[in-house]
Amino acid sequence: MKGEDVANRVWEVTEAFGSKCGKFGGAATVEIVRESLAKEGISTSVRDVFIKGIPTEIDLIVPRPDARPSVGGLLYEVTDVAAALEIKKSGLYGEKSLRAVRDHFNLLGRKGVRCAYLSIEDRQTYRYRATPKNLGVPSVYTLYWNLRSDAHFTTDWEGLVGFLRAAARVRK
Repeated sequence: MKGEDVANRVWEVTEAFGSKCGKFGGAATVEIVRESLAKEGISTSVRDVFIKGIPTEIDLIVPRPDARPSVGGLLYEVTDVAAALEIKKSGLYGEKSLRAVRDHFNLLGRKGVRCAYLSIEDRQTYRYRATPKNLGVPSVYTLYWNLRSDAHFTTDWEGLVGFLRAAARVRK
């Protein structure tokens, strides 16, 4: 599977629904990424989950094989988490959004959780775009750079898949 396939599926589904409902776009994006990771052999949680003792919602978790979440699959122990993902359809919007994701990752990182950020598309020239430096984590992936003169797909999907496979192999 390629990142281009994932991005095209997100755009196809969200455009069919229309641009009036951002919540649908976000939910659909996470579900499509979840399905795509399953095709890569990477198990994930349901979307919008939590880690016990950490008061923040997580888009997706890659659980350890022996994880036993509670509350209908919504609540994990920190030791059950191989990686946590923040997923955006169109990147971050402004300094406030960037700071919120960075603070979220810092909180998770202090508990020993590996974090990754995935954007389906973003603008390389945007001042508040997600970068390893801006988010404080090395695992930042974008599938499509939307540039007026040079829009193009990346190979970041392969990088994300590699990161998640490696994280799932590491035991605490």
